[in-house]
Amino acid sequence: MSPPTHSLLMRAPRSRLNRLVVEVICAYLRMPYAPPDEHAAPDDVSKRQRHEELQVRTAAQRILANHLRDDTSASSPEPPNPPSSYWPDISLNLSGAHLVDFVLAHANLFSIDVNSATLTGETVFKGMRCELAFMQGTNFSGHTNFRGIEIANSAWISDSTFSGDAWFHGDEFYRSARFGRHVSFKGCTFNAKVRFEGVVFTGSADFRNATWPDGTISVEFHETVIEHPETTSLEVGADSSYWPEGWRLDTTGNYPTLKRSS
Repeated sequence: MSPPTHSLLMRAPRSRLNRLVVEVICAYLRMPYAPPDEHAAPDDVSKRQRHEELQVRTAAQRILANHLRDDTSASSPEPPNPPSSYWPDISLNLSGAHLVDFVLAHANLFSIDVNSATLTGETVFKGMRCELAFMQGTNFSGHTNFRGIEIANSAWISDSTFSGDAWFHGDEFYRSARFGRHVSFKGCTFNAKVRFEGVVFTGSADFRNATWPDGTISVEFHETVIEHPETTSLEVGADSSYWPEGWRLDTTGNYPTLKRSS
């Protein structure tokens, strides 16, 4: 007789069980979802059922957020141990998902995939650390907070739409966003204020065909740091980075940065 399933699970490595739980939650969040119709009658059965499903979906999102949160700083000389609730080396596959008020503040994971996803309400990635980020063709319908995010390798954010403000800048609580080998905003549509002040681009960047609500006058790149301006773009081929129209690379100061074209 084969052993009970729970016995097998008990003998499985904890890391494998953690990944299994994450895969199940992500699979659920990728299932089709229709938000409640607020114009429906209060006693509408479908409206009540959709509200109930929303409660379950936001609870699933919180499980991910709680187990991926790691408040230790990678830049600290002697970082403390992460909390016992933290699950390391996780990859999130949320491609095509419908996420509501999605928060991954201070998450530390290997990769995140929200390609073609719809994120309604406020989206918070502040302080998140990962190796790879895939956010292509994603619809961010509300305010999006990327302050303090660190993506060590590449971030693909091309062809996404930001309907609310998008914050990549730093403040007294969070550093500006930091992008590693390459970041692509190619073809993105920004419909509100975008702030890139102080952002660090370690490698290459591509802003080709990105559009802004009032042209590039509505985007800020002041005090941006370009650590390796000679880096060849993964998308442009033999050329270097492609910066937004109206901004140029300036290497005359203490560090390479972007300045408005005269």
